[in-house]
Amino acid sequence: MPLEQFCTKSSCFFCLMTEPDSSARRATIKEYLKGVPFLDDEELILVVSGLWNVAMTRPDDEELPPLGIFQCMADLINRAIHDRTWLLIHQNIYIPYYAAHIIGSYTMNKVDFAVKAVESGVIPPLLELLRGKMSWVEQRVAIRALGHLASYERTFAPLAVYEDEVVTLAMNLASSCLEQVYSMFVGVKDRRKRLKYHCDLLTRGVGGVETENRKAEEWASQLQCWSIHLLNCFAVKERSISLICKQEFLKELSEMWGGLVNHSSPAGVGLIRILCYSKVGRENISKSRYVVENLCKLSRSSDDWQYMGIDCLLLLLKDPDTSNRARCNLLLRDPDSAISDATRALCLSSPPNSHANSLWTRSQAYDMKGMAKESLMDCILFVNVCIRSKVDDRVKLPYYAVRMISQQMDSTWLFRAAQLKALSKQPEKAKEPNENSKSSTRGHINADMMRTQVQNKSYISALSTILEEPFAGKDGSGRKMMERGEARNKSL
Repeated sequence: MPLEQFCTKSSCFFCLMTEPDSSARRATIKEYLKGVPFLDDEELILVVSGLWNVAMTRPDDEELPPLGIFQCMADLINRAIHDRTWLLIHQNIYIPYYAAHIIGSYTMNKVDFAVKAVESGVIPPLLELLRGKMSWVEQRVAIRALGHLASYERTFAPLAVYEDEVVTLAMNLASSCLEQVYSMFVGVKDRRKRLKYHCDLLTRGVGGVETENRKAEEWASQLQCWSIHLLNCFAVKERSISLICKQEFLKELSEMWGGLVNHSSPAGVGLIRILCYSKVGRENISKSRYVVENLCKLSRSSDDWQYMGIDCLLLLLKDPDTSNRARCNLLLRDPDSAISDATRALCLSSPPNSHANSLWTRSQAYDMKGMAKESLMDCILFVNVCIRSKVDDRVKLPYYAVRMISQQMDSTWLFRAAQLKALSKQPEKAKEPNENSKSSTRGHINADMMRTQVQNKSYISALSTILEEPFAGKDGSGRKMMERGEARNKSL
């Protein structure tokens, strides 16, 4: 028996949907949708859930989008946000979720539908949901819809008007959503204390606590991954890279994954790879040892997104400014290549010889080759750069640098050769007290010498990193006199 024979209403949405005449059906549906936001009875939730079912099963159907469905959904979200009394009567609490979901479903595949949605004014109400005017459940569908709008070239610009806020909200949501869902839902053990409409939306009224928790985990993962997707849409256009590349967020991003419930999403590493395509992104990622180590772990795992971790590392290595190739060569026990790369980096630094990491790397490489004097000079200059980079007067020298300086000052002690020669002539038992005595003496000498060297050592533009100890006299006048004397002796 036809449905209309059971319906007693003169204007029933479901009867209108079954009208065989397409022209009459579209005209009546268009007129009906204009009045949907003003419905104040139980019919509203039935209509909206029916529209949601159509959008879910037929997202590419071209009948409803031109008839004003986007304007209708935007008006419903606005009313829910600004009219709390209306929101809490009947079953209107479900309306914002369904409305945002309908927008997201219709804009998922077709750019023309997305353009129509933007022209209908869906962005402001979706942003209100994204700001947290309701709950994480509505945030999930709002960011899904905004992500679809951001993925099209024709609808990106209207959303980019809110760029800073959208990017910041997406970053905060990606970082905090798991904790938020746990504290507000999964961690609430007493089912009676959970919001009923959350439970109904998650399970469609079927299933107990285990089903709710499983769906909540799935939705939380989707919320995080869709937040990252929205950031991807800006990053791929090299927009807001500096904002996204905050060190704390990058650390959190490197740990984000879709989980077993959402394994099809690359999650955090997907965004990191996009950031690695930009100069600013590579520079910021290379500064975080934590992020690089996580990329290395991913590259050595059986994760489906292992290749993305490898891509990120290759992009960092191919950039001379972020490759840190000298350090890699040092770890590979290739000191000559490490010295070459570190020297190149020091020449390119501004002012020359002022890049602390390269100085320390080259000092270690020289030490590996047994070149104590060169290692000592680089290490002293490294300490000097560290001191000059401090903003306050409280300077704490790196212990490893002090240890290297002490070691190399022992090796380059002026009397080292004479001491070794003398010790080689002494009986074995006689060497020990003399050695202890000499070490004690050198300890006092080295401490004073190290303070003097660090005070005098400076990175001066266009000068070598190895500076000689100045002779007595102001402005090196003693040295100049000595050099002139040596020149006269040679001429004679």
